[in-house]
Amino acid sequence: EFLAAIRSGKSDLRSVLRSSEAGKAVVSTGPRVIRDTSKSKKVTDTEDTRELSSVLPDGKIVTETQRTTEHEEVDDDELPEDAPEQDFHKESSQR
Repeated sequence: EFLAAIRSGKSDLRSVLRSSEAGKAVVSTGPRVIRDTSKSKKVTDTEDTRELSSVLPDGKIVTETQRTTEHEEVDDDELPEDAPEQDFHKESSQR
């Protein structure tokens, strides 16, 4: 079939080159995307510390420490348009 196509003088032999006798592709028909992913992860940790000191009437010094920590994770996995753009997870604690 290949030799016959060449001998016939056809100017466009791509259709013959793309198929074999069984009809399967012999030559690649072009690039093909198999998997296209893009991942991005951003993690932000913040901590705020406040110390309050006071003197009691008996002369003792009392120090109160307030510590607030915040953990934020943002995942971007090329989500569909109707999905939220960011996923926040915040934690805080005080002592």
